[in-house]
Amino acid sequence: MRQETEKMVEIAKEAGKIAMKYWNELKEHHISTKEDGSILTIADTEVDAYIRKELEDAFPDHSVLSEESENTKTTEGVFIIDPIDGTKNFANGDSNFGISIGFVVNGKSEIGVVYAPAENNIYIGERGGSSYKNNIKIKVSEIDSLANAKLFIHEGRSLNTVNTHENLRTLFSKEHSNIVIEKVKGCASLDICRIADGTYDAFIHKGLSAWDIAAGMVILESAGGVACHFDGSIKNLFEKNIVTTNPKLKDKIVAITKDC
Repeated sequence: MRQETEKMVEIAKEAGKIAMKYWNELKEHHISTKEDGSILTIADTEVDAYIRKELEDAFPDHSVLSEESENTKTTEGVFIIDPIDGTKNFANGDSNFGISIGFVVNGKSEIGVVYAPAENNIYIGERGGSSYKNNIKIKVSEIDSLANAKLFIHEGRSLNTVNTHENLRTLFSKEHSNIVIEKVKGCASLDICRIADGTYDAFIHKGLSAWDIAAGMVILESAGGVACHFDGSIKNLFEKNIVTTNPKLKDKIVAITKDC
C-alpha cells in the first residue's frame, strides 16, 4: 500500500473506536439537527476532529475537506472525509454506517478507505491497483442484464431527490419485473462498496456530495466498476447525481436515467 493508504487505514480504524464508544448508546443531548434537516451527533463531531488532526499532522502539505468542517487551505492533494456516513442509521443503533476517507488529486480520487466499525468491514482501493474488503480482493459483478439485477436507489431526503428516485424505481420496475431495488440502506459510501464487491449491481442517486463518494468511487473503479452521471458522462466528484455499476450494465442503466 502507498504511504497515504496505510495512514488512512490506521486513522479510520482509530476513528472507528471513537464512533463505537457512542454507537447504540447515544443520549438525547448527543443529537442535534443541522440547517438542512439532517442529523448531527457528538460522534460525527469527535470523529471529524480526530481524523482532521491526524491527517493534517501526517500530511501538512495536503488539505482536508469534510462534511462537518470547513477546508482552510487549497492544495493539489486533498483528503475528503465523511466522519460518520449514515448518521441516521448510527443514531438509530443500526450497524450500517461507515467512516469514509478519500484522497483526491486534481479532482480525481486516488485512494479510498471506507470502514464499517460495527460490522468490522474495511474496504480499501488505490487507483492503478486493486480493491479489497478485509484484505480479500474484490471485483464488481459480471451481470449483463437488468432483468435480474440488484439495485440501490435510496428514498432520498430533499423533495426533488425523493420524486426523482420514486420515478426511477417505477421506470426500472416497468422495464424489468424481476429487478430487485433496495432503498433502505442509507449509507452511500458503503452502498458503493457493495457494488465494488459484487453484492449489488448498481447504485443510483440524484444528489450526494464529494464526501459521500470520494472514497467509494476509487474503490469501485479499482474493482473494475464505472461511475458516471445520469446522462452517461464521466462522474465529476463535485457535481450532483451518480450511477455506479459494472461496465456491462452502464449503457442499459443510462438509457433509463438520462431523462430523469
